Amino acid sequence: MAQDDFFELNAYVARAMDKRIGAFFASKITAAADIDPLFKRLLLETERVMRLGGKRLRPTLALVGYRAAGGTDDELALDAALALELLHGFMCVHDDIMDRDYMRHGGLNMSGRYSNSLRTKVKDGAERDHLAQSMSLLGGDLLITFVYEAIFTMDIPAETRLALMRQINETTFFTVGGQQLDVLYPLEGEVSVKRLLKIPYYKTSMYTFVNPLLFGATLAK
Repeated sequence: MAQDDFFELNAYVARAMDKRIGAFFASKITAAADIDPLFKRLLLETERVMRLGGKRLRPTLALVGYRAAGGTDDELALDAALALELLHGFMCVHDDIMDRDYMRHGGLNMSGRYSNSLRTKVKDGAERDHLAQSMSLLGGDLLITFVYEAIFTMDIPAETRLALMRQINETTFFTVGGQQLDVLYPLEGEVSVKRLLKIPYYKTSMYTFVNPLLFGATLAK
């Protein structure tokens, strides 16, 4: 695929993902509002995180993998690829908590927004940060459940649904392994290049490139 063709496909997928994110969260926000305005706020912030930016690379590669394996229903592939974008949102939220970050894609992330809004109610900075990060943790927890909901509500054969869920589980397993190494290797002293290369392999390449392609190909089978 030529570079310009890929960029055009990526733009198409990005629009499709924004549409699907909006539709998915609309019902969740309504259901949360029935419980309490505070819960509605959490859902609104979680949706906002999903819309902050990003390249939508993973769902694009899922569509590439789907087409390469013989798939012909782009709408079906994009419905499934929403799960990958929700997974990415989950990973980003938890990564920001671990890194104690309050910004993402040039704007305040969930922790940053909650920390700002709590300034008049919680004067102690450490306690305010803890509460803000706790809200982010809950948002991330919701996102990982939404990943599976996006898959099991699809009208596809049961064996395909299970295969896609296995792909999600494998992606999460590898990414958590790479993330842990990224955090703990600095405490190990001198680390060999071979060990260091495990970080980009498991944290980035499997999660960003390999498994999205396999996810799409799995759907096409």
